[in-house]
Amino acid sequence: MTKLAIVTGAGQGIGEGIANRLAKEGYAIAVADINQRTAKKVAKQLKDDGYKAKAYYVDVAHRSEVFDLVKTAVDDFGDLAVFVNNAGVAFIDSFVDSQPTDVERLFDVNLKGTYWGIQAAAKQFIKQGKGGRIVNAASLAGFEA
Repeated sequence: MTKLAIVTGAGQGIGEGIANRLAKEGYAIAVADINQRTAKKVAKQLKDDGYKAKAYYVDVAHRSEVFDLVKTAVDDFGDLAVFVNNAGVAFIDSFVDSQPTDVERLFDVNLKGTYWGIQAAAKQFIKQGKGGRIVNAASLAGFEA
């Protein structure tokens, strides 16, 4: 039976690295990203290397999209084993000059997006009747401003 790992923000950088590592460990990879072009590129590379992978569009700031991602990936590959909350955004601006839209997007993706991922994965694990793994990634910015 195929083990499925969903990795958000997997279209580049750390997420791409996580996707590659999990593929080498035998997981089918749902390469989930808001950037469809990079997600497709990573999924193609994984498939070219002999792994199971598929690109999925998701904006983790939207709860319904995260839940749809889990449902579609499970329909495509089978039971969910790992969900990696890796998607994140940052903006560089002085604290006193931060614009409300930037702060809202930061919270929508980094905070709510992680929450929706945990919730969607946990509900799927309960539905499957067995546990799984949820990994929440953070950058150094989580420790140092």
